[in-house]
Amino acid sequence: MTRGMLGDLDDFDGAKVSVGHLSSRLKAWLALLEGTRADQAWIDELRSLRNEVEVVSAFFVESGRSELLEDERRQLGELIVHLREALVAHQ
Repeated sequence: MTRGMLGDLDDFDGAKVSVGHLSSRLKAWLALLEGTRADQAWIDELRSLRNEVEVVSAFFVESGRSELLEDERRQLGELIVHLREALVAHQ
């Protein structure tokens, strides 16, 4: 599952998917993780980061813009770094 999440992060970084798609995919992966023996604190950390991605996504969608603002890109970049770190640490 961590490889799938990392792949989704790569797809977003490569502009293959939107922030909304990334948020949805992360939510789906987290739902799958809930049914495993994965450390709950780790799942909670990932969920918290995913929720921050969702906030950026919601503001972006609500704005009606077709492109992310520089501040949104920066914020998402930081969140993706933290998500990658959390995922790699538990591989």
